[in-house]
Order: sequence, then structure tokens, then C-alpha cells
Amino acid sequence: QAGDTPRSTRGGFGALSRLSAIAMGWPCLAHVRDHATYCMPQFTLMFAFSMPIALLGALADDPRLGLDNSSINSALAAGSLMRAFGKLCNGITIDVVGVKPFLNVALLAAAAAAAALSFADGQAKLSLIFGALAFCNSGGWLCGCKIIEGRFKKEEWASCFSNLATCSRCGTMAARIGLGSLLAVFGWQSIALGSGPLLLCSWAFVTQVLLKPDAPGRRAHSPRCLVVNPQDADAELAQHAAAMASDRKTGDGTGTSRLVRIKGMLCHRGYQLEAAIIACCSCSMGFENMCPLMLKDLTSLSNAEIGVFATVFPAGVLCGVLTTPR
Repeated sequence: QAGDTPRSTRGGFGALSRLSAIAMGWPCLAHVRDHATYCMPQFTLMFAFSMPIALLGALADDPRLGLDNSSINSALAAGSLMRAFGKLCNGITIDVVGVKPFLNVALLAAAAAAAALSFADGQAKLSLIFGALAFCNSGGWLCGCKIIEGRFKKEEWASCFSNLATCSRCGTMAARIGLGSLLAVFGWQSIALGSGPLLLCSWAFVTQVLLKPDAPGRRAHSPRCLVVNPQDADAELAQHAAAMASDRKTGDGTGTSRLVRIKGMLCHRGYQLEAAIIACCSCSMGFENMCPLMLKDLTSLSNAEIGVFATVFPAGVLCGVLTTPR
């Protein structure tokens, strides 16, 4: 009867919800879904972030934009700045609002920014779009970390993070190879406009299928959830309750407690060393975005060939991820 029909099957995403329910009933598909839950958002956001970089050659050749290497470098710098700012604030945002609400906003904003690129007519709008895509991209890895922490045992985290890094580089390569190849047939405006609906479909798949709430009585899709030992769960809850009691006793709120933890992390020498190493690696990774411009200046390749050959850099990073011991 109509009154017995679940609400999810009456909406626009009823088919996706039914496919999700079927996948949950198949152990193999449920296993794949658990890993796709943290890989797909990062893949999508890296694809969106790399989309304008794959089109840099065509953007530089468009006389309507009036761009030179200096203008493009300024747009790339704006993207790097917004990505750093996103890394700083999105971690707290995801902790407060949760993974699914954040991805709802980030994926929709990335789809809108990708489509808006087709209407860019100067350096200012180009920098704004680069910044928006970079800010949205900054939360993909953080969401993956949160999902891994909540769905898998600590013994499995190393392989999960390796899978996450692999999907991240695959998203970059897919954008450069796929969109770079399309430049041989379509203009960059058409490619950018078509990327918007593609990202919109990815948003629907991630939020309506992969992140669909569990059935009542089930805490996770996979039996390999984080808390498998009741004693460990009780100890974790007791530790959290003791910390909250200490905050109330001293008159500190959760905000003060969070600031104390952040201060302790910033003053920890191990974290400082790790931050220095990551900063050096990020500087070297900056050449990845410069590859299209360097190829354009040093070679006589077409824009489509530049987009494809620029994949060499992320492919090398992917090889490093695959060969590093997990």
C-alpha cells in the first residue's frame, strides 16, 4: 500500500536507494561499498580540482581571457592558498557537522564551480573558480580519514589509507587523460560545462548510495567496524566521560579543551617534523600544476597532447604509492 512505502523509495533517488539495499545484502558488494565510501569522494574532488589544470593549455590560448603565464600562476596560487585554508578549517567543520553534510555541500559546490568555469572571462573569475575548487577538494581526504576511522579496525588503516591515496591520484589522472583527450574534439567551455552534471551524478551516488544510513540495529555495513570489543568501547567511553568531567570541574568548555589539544599538537616535535616534511613534498608537488605550462613553452604539442602528457607526474606519484610498503 502507499502508506507502507518507505519514504526513500518515493523520492527522486528511490532507484539508488534500492540498489544500495541490494548491495548491502551481497557480502562481496558490501565489502566493495565499504571501501568505495571513503575512496569515491576523494576521487571526485580530485577530478574536479584537476579539471581546470587539464585545460590550462586551452585557457592560455583563448584570446577572450587574455591570460599569460603570470595570470595563470596567480590563479594557481589562489587555489593553493584556498586549499591550505580549507585544510586548516575543514577538519573542525567535519568534526562538528559530520561527513555527509559536509560532502553534500562540497560536492555540489564543486559541480557548480566546474560548470561556472565555462563562463569565465578573465583572471579574476578564473582565480575565484580555482579557489572554490581547491577549497572543496581540501575536505576530501579529511572525510576519507573520518570514514576509515569509523568503519575499519586500526590494523586495517594502513591499507585503507593506501587505497585512499591511490584513488586520489587516479582522480587526477582521469581528469588529465579524459578531459585532455576531449580537447581534440570539443572546446574547453563545453568540457567545463559538461563536467558539472558529471560531478552532480557523483554527488548523488556518494550521498544517496554510499553514505546511506544503516538499517535499524546495524551500526555499520561491514562486520569490521572500529569498535569490535565491548571492553574497548567501555574504556573509550570512560576516558571521554573523565575528560568531560575534568572540563566541567575546571570550568572549561569543549572549545577550550579543543584549543588545548590543538596547542599540544602544534608544540609536539614529531608533528613539527612531519609538517616540515609534508611542506617540502608539497613544494615539489607544486610542479605538477606547472607541467602543462612547461610543456606548452618547451614543446610544440597540441593542447590535447599537453593534457595527456601532463599525466606523467601524477602517474609517477601513483607508482610511488603502489610500491611503498603498506
